[in-house]
Amino acid sequence: MAKGLINWGEVKKHQSLKDRWIVIDNKVYDVSSWQNRHPGGRKVIGHYAGQDATGAFIAFHKNRQYAEKFLGAYYVGDLDQDCPEDKDINCKIKEYHEDLEGVRNILVQKGLFDGSKLFFGTMMLQIFVLELLAYLNLAYFGTSWWRIMLSVILYSISQGQASWLQHDLGHLSVFGSTRINHIFHEIILGLTKGASCHWWNHMHSQHHAKPNVIDKDPDTRLEPIFVVGDNVLRRAASPESKWTWHFPYEHQHKYFFLIGPPLLFPVYFQIMSFRHMWIHKRIEDFLYVTGFCVKLLSLYYSLLGFWGTLGYFFVVRYYLTIIC
Repeated sequence: MAKGLINWGEVKKHQSLKDRWIVIDNKVYDVSSWQNRHPGGRKVIGHYAGQDATGAFIAFHKNRQYAEKFLGAYYVGDLDQDCPEDKDINCKIKEYHEDLEGVRNILVQKGLFDGSKLFFGTMMLQIFVLELLAYLNLAYFGTSWWRIMLSVILYSISQGQASWLQHDLGHLSVFGSTRINHIFHEIILGLTKGASCHWWNHMHSQHHAKPNVIDKDPDTRLEPIFVVGDNVLRRAASPESKWTWHFPYEHQHKYFFLIGPPLLFPVYFQIMSFRHMWIHKRIEDFLYVTGFCVKLLSLYYSLLGFWGTLGYFFVVRYYLTIIC
């Protein structure tokens, strides 16, 4: 290996929790000491430890020039692109980035990254109108079972649209300003859905960093209730599996709709959202979620009582799991 150059064999040695190197634009960086201060969290960086992270770096940082200012302090050296042992991997990475850049340029030329303010504004109005109609339907026409179901449908559609709007805000796709996207993301996810936007970003960033990669994409980590993919199935059946007790996976296609919708949005997401706020001391998220809870009880307590309001919200979240 030429002096001042680093080959892939050396880079791959540094992928432990306390020793992480990544490669961006053929430059090697030791991000071990930076990972805990990384705004996107250390897990996203950790998923690329010992790997090329150029594509993810470009995709996740809207202002690339600003983000690059932080890299200099962690620079280790240049990647040795002439190393004979690394010829295949370097060629694959180069071809991958050329294809990715080509697709991105086409999308930019077509204006597909330019969000429509009219579309998103209409979507936001729709969310609030449907939520208002769901309440007024009960407040003015009573709480008969079919009126409650009508309100559940209206509120579920509102919640579904809010899910997609907060998704686009989380991707910084609505406004040109990163800060404004974040502010509206907190408002929509916190006040209309009662969840932590920082928890959502933490989970969803990992999903897009390593989509459908087992043990890295949190959307694929469903044990001990479900398993996805052949590799996970084999691992779950092996004696080395960390789950000494688990659901009967061979019947998961039968019990999925009995367990999945009632547990995913209504229970699991709420628990994990509060857990993230507590562990990471996200006071602003807690205030938004508290505002949502106060709003929900203020509107529905006099109509349905405490447990009725809780049950109403549970059913809405249940239907939301199905329609989303």
